[in-house]
Amino acid sequence: MQQKTKASISIIALAMGTACGTYNVPHALGKPDVVVCAEPISTMECDYIGGEGLRQALLQSENKSSIWVSRGDYIASSYTDTPFEDVEIRAFLTIKNKELTIIFEEGAVLLPNPEFASSAILAVQSNLRVEGLTIKGFRYGEAEDKYYDGHGFFVIGGEVSLKDTTIHDVQKMAFTGRGDAILRAKNLVITDSHLGIWLEETAQLHLQDSEVVRSESASIAAYDSSQVLIKNSVFEDSEDDGLYTENMASLKMRGGMLRGNAPFAARAADSSEITLIRVGMKSNAANTGEEGEGTVRMD
Repeated sequence: MQQKTKASISIIALAMGTACGTYNVPHALGKPDVVVCAEPISTMECDYIGGEGLRQALLQSENKSSIWVSRGDYIASSYTDTPFEDVEIRAFLTIKNKELTIIFEEGAVLLPNPEFASSAILAVQSNLRVEGLTIKGFRYGEAEDKYYDGHGFFVIGGEVSLKDTTIHDVQKMAFTGRGDAILRAKNLVITDSHLGIWLEETAQLHLQDSEVVRSESASIAAYDSSQVLIKNSVFEDSEDDGLYTENMASLKMRGGMLRGNAPFAARAADSSEITLIRVGMKSNAANTGEEGEGTVRMD
């Protein structure tokens, strides 16, 4: 994959005014440059319409533009395949090297197309701030092939900050950081997905006031030399560990709860380490597990 210059994107969910297409936008942000609507709105001039309109808005908008996305369903209209290592990431929305502000109104939802499989969003070497985004139901075509579809939000490099974001019922990983990506999330809710948050290489995660519930695999899985810092979050009913680290990964959790996870609430393998500070434990099959030189410390 060709590496390009890092850029920044902000995605913020706001409420729309009820008359004449006005916007309830903070003064510091101002009126958006581009408006995307799920369907035509008589009281508003929409620059782009529907799922394909959202794709085009991201592709065509100039750097430093602000994009406002109205409430409604945005169904994947097509996809882009992006080479990464020995696979291709197949995503509905692909964002590369742009500086944008994208404002999602409450009630704007990204949904899959039943006619083809894809991931929801791929961000490559971009800096994003995301608030109020909802992703639901993305599926893979084949469980094991060269395409990464069925993911929620996949990040390669750059920095992504999420706030008040929901990812529900995706068939692979809900939120992924690869390369030197930095992920920040507050009030992130991940439910009923295969794996909650997946990190490899030197990716970093800073997670606060969030919850990951009912993962088929782990709530968080960190590999290589990735680093995780967690505050006041809940990981519940994961079927293959609540928190899992491997290789040289490190994870520190302060406050919050590990509840109903199996086979372990927190497991460290190889030379990885997990530190739990004032973390509640309830109804886990086992609270901690260690493999190789991996360590789990509880304070």
